[in-house]
Amino acid sequence: MRLHSVGGAVTAPFAVAPSGFPWLATAGLMVVAAALRLYGLTATSLWIDEGFSLKFAEPGASFWTLLFGDIHPPLYYALLAGWLVLFGVSEWTIRSLSVVFAVATIPLVVAIGRRFGDDRRALVSGLLFALFPLHIQYSGEGRMYALLVFIAAVAMLGAVEFARFGQDRRRATRGALLFAFAATGAVFTQMMGALLIPCCGLSMLIGWAVAGFPAVALRPLLVGCAALAAGLLAWAPMALRLVANAAVHGDWWFPQPSLRVVAEVIGSLLGQKVSVLFGIPGGAAAAAAVAGVAIVGVWTLRKDLLALAFRVCCLVLPFLLSLTASVLFRPVFILRTHLWTLIPLAIVLAHGVFGVAGRLRIPVAAGLGAVLLVGLYGHHVVWQRPDWRGLRSHLSARLGEDDLVLAPAALGVPELIHFYSPTAVPRARLIGNEVALRGAVAEATGRAVWLVSAPWHDRVPRAEVVRALGASHVVVETVPFHRIDLLRLQPAPGPAQSREAAGGG
Repeated sequence: MRLHSVGGAVTAPFAVAPSGFPWLATAGLMVVAAALRLYGLTATSLWIDEGFSLKFAEPGASFWTLLFGDIHPPLYYALLAGWLVLFGVSEWTIRSLSVVFAVATIPLVVAIGRRFGDDRRALVSGLLFALFPLHIQYSGEGRMYALLVFIAAVAMLGAVEFARFGQDRRRATRGALLFAFAATGAVFTQMMGALLIPCCGLSMLIGWAVAGFPAVALRPLLVGCAALAAGLLAWAPMALRLVANAAVHGDWWFPQPSLRVVAEVIGSLLGQKVSVLFGIPGGAAAAAAVAGVAIVGVWTLRKDLLALAFRVCCLVLPFLLSLTASVLFRPVFILRTHLWTLIPLAIVLAHGVFGVAGRLRIPVAAGLGAVLLVGLYGHHVVWQRPDWRGLRSHLSARLGEDDLVLAPAALGVPELIHFYSPTAVPRARLIGNEVALRGAVAEATGRAVWLVSAPWHDRVPRAEVVRALGASHVVVETVPFHRIDLLRLQPAPGPAQSREAAGGG
């Protein structure tokens, strides 16, 4: 590796990568990652966000009509639709596509890690990433976040390839094109994937500047910019439509980025799921410990200016940009859109483990592993999705032919009802506003009513629905499921029925 002095600092802008990728060890990490993500994949039912994805799997659904009514770009939906055509529609198939992308991310993390250290550090980076509970959680969802992280890993690898090997035109071109194609894929996957463009692009420019702006890298950079511009031009019409959809969307629930929200997001990224088990103090302590290891990793890489640029641009800058967008436009500062920052975090933590003194290395590694294991336990044992399966079983056994089912009008709920209880679909009425509630009350006259209530998704409060039905119905049963309640309401007895019941008593 050739070292250059830039402003008194030592850096390695154009390193020679070690020969021979550690394929066998990486394959072992992929097996571990696959096992962790497949375990309990269908332990819980689909939830409302996955109901969005189910829309594109329904027989006879018009893909483009559905797409242009959504707020998310089409790449994941197109891949999922093809996946379900090949393997059928089930909980397992809906989620397994995300597992494929998650496992495929592991060798990319190792490859990026090798640009900043030896094989040992790179493999530890891959191991940490494989163990991150947050990535495991979103790897088991039928949503686009595992695909976005995979694409982000490709974009980061391309950016680092360009910055590290800019004096080799072939490798610099390959890196620039990898970044351009991946960044285009990111914006076609999730709107916040656009953050990859300034974050990775800036790290490429810094690497080029650190190397003294070698002329041989200029043409690859221009080729990459042209490819990215073409991709963004193709994306622009759809982006405008999706922004318009988001502007009129009535369910924008993202919170304003207060200090508490920022702390929760950063804390969840570092002390993943720990607060579920040990409360806020325990989660804060775990996050502080992980942050300490990360600081050691930053210090270990302090002489490599490209590594510093990569950390700042891909680990810190995404949060600053989303905070800025939240203040200027709409709140977008949520954890899932920053999931790909786990990649640079894994690399920094790996260097932190190797950066401590020899006697401390084992306890530091053990402590870091303990935080991850606690997070895994919290994910599998404590944190659960709403139980639509239990609701399905109860309805299937007791739903009468003339009964009415009232459910929230939140996006995804109709698809979940259709998936889990198709017999209830003809009798299901969605309650999203006062007008729909009045219509349902009129239709419920003389009929038994089953009210599906989920606090996260109710558009009309449950108490208000019960109150509206109160003149003609009484609640006779409440069946709680995890994060969902099912209330059964029977028509209230009339005066004659009341006298007859009283006489019979």
